[in-house]
Amino acid sequence: MKWRFYEADKLSVALKMGLTFPTGDDVLNLGAGRHTWSAYIVSSYVLDQWAFHLHLGHFHFSNELNARVNIWHASAAVERKLTDDLRIVIDTGVDTNTDPEAKKELAFLITGLVYSPRPNFDLDLGYKVERTDSLRANALLTGITLRW
Repeated sequence: MKWRFYEADKLSVALKMGLTFPTGDDVLNLGAGRHTWSAYIVSSYVLDQWAFHLHLGHFHFSNELNARVNIWHASAAVERKLTDDLRIVIDTGVDTNTDPEAKKELAFLITGLVYSPRPNFDLDLGYKVERTDSLRANALLTGITLRW
């Protein structure tokens, strides 16, 4: 859930809160086995064809996996309007590594497209590359956003 509490001219600031409930099987490593919560500050500066975003936040990763509990996040994104309905986005950032033995944080790069067939509805498709010293992970991302 995101609450935009400040908006003036081209700048906006929001609070993004999240809560996740355990629904998987932590014995099979299909879930963390406990609820988690998150809180982020999101700021955006929007021009006619360009937008710039900054995310700073904390994810409380309660888990049964012996993973790190306090995860910090920082990212910056830029988006370019291609048409009235289509935008391209590039997002890069860093997260605390959940492995308590890791010496390096997780760095990531996401690129994708956002299609907005209606003013309050977005469909997203993206590709994420994440890496540390010993791990490189790729993921295909999809999403739906509803605004009211």
